[in-house]
Amino acid sequence: FDATQTASLQLPILRRRVRPPLTRSAFLPRSLTGIRTVDGSRMRLLIDLQGAQSSNALRGIGRYSVGLVSGILRNRGEDDVHLLLNTSFPQRAAELRAAFEPILPANHVHVFASAVSPTSNDDEWCRAASFAARELAISEVGADVLLVTSHFEGFHDGAVTSPTSGIRQAAVLYDLIPHLFADHYLQDAQHRAWYGAKLNELR
Repeated sequence: FDATQTASLQLPILRRRVRPPLTRSAFLPRSLTGIRTVDGSRMRLLIDLQGAQSSNALRGIGRYSVGLVSGILRNRGEDDVHLLLNTSFPQRAAELRAAFEPILPANHVHVFASAVSPTSNDDEWCRAASFAARELAISEVGADVLLVTSHFEGFHDGAVTSPTSGIRQAAVLYDLIPHLFADHYLQDAQHRAWYGAKLNELR
C-alpha cells in the first residue's frame, strides 16, 4: 500500500434516506403493539428505568435505556407514558427527572424506595420488602404494560426487578454473555445462582 496514493481515493457520496415517521411499533415488542384498554382508549405504558440508574447507568445499557425512553416519549402519540424510578439512587433519579422534564409531565414520574443495599443484598427480608414496594408503585399507576429497561440488575446495588402480576410485561434483553461464558463471568457461586434465578424469571 502506497500512502502517497490516498489523495486520489474518493469516498462514496452518502445520501440521506428519507424515513417515515416512527411509531411506537418501532420501539415496543410486536406482541405489545396495538394494545388498547377494554374501552378502546389509549395505552398506558410504564417504563422501569432502573437500567439507567444502577451499576450500568453510565455504561452502554444506561445510555441505551435513556435513548430508548427518549424515542418512545417523542413518538408516543396518544399513548400515556409513565416512568418508574428507584430512590435508592437519588442523584441519578434527580438527573433523569430533569432530563425528561421538557417532554414528560412531572406527575408521570413515579418512585419507590428500595430497602436493598450492597450490604443487605442477601437479606431476604430486605429483598421481599423492596419487591413489595415496587409492586405497590406499579399497581398505583394502573398501567396496561410494564417495560423493564434492564432485567439483570440488582446483584451489586439496590436495583430491584422482578415479574409483576396483573400486568403485561416486556424486558429489554441485551445479551446472554454471562450465561454463555459462565466459567469466566459467573465464577462466584452466589452470583451464578442470582443470574440463574433472573434468567428463569424471563422464561
